[in-house]
Amino acid sequence: MTQRTEHPTSGIDDTSTLAEIDDAFARQGIQLAFRPVSDGWEAVIAAHGAETILARGDTRLEAARQAWAAYVERNGGTGES
Repeated sequence: MTQRTEHPTSGIDDTSTLAEIDDAFARQGIQLAFRPVSDGWEAVIAAHGAETILARGDTRLEAARQAWAAYVERNGGTGES
């Protein structure tokens, strides 16, 4: 059984910072960027010149966390970076 701690033990989770999420994308060779939208922020990733919108959130951090979750889900990963 996985035990929840106050600090992440590996990968990205709901306690990860924006810098940690940005680093996780960078380790995959992907650039994370943000665009302001009327209701918050849109997280965009870019790899090999192609951009993909992954998530929106009230804050950049929320959008980044949702973007990482969407990226992991789409790529069948575990969220480990």
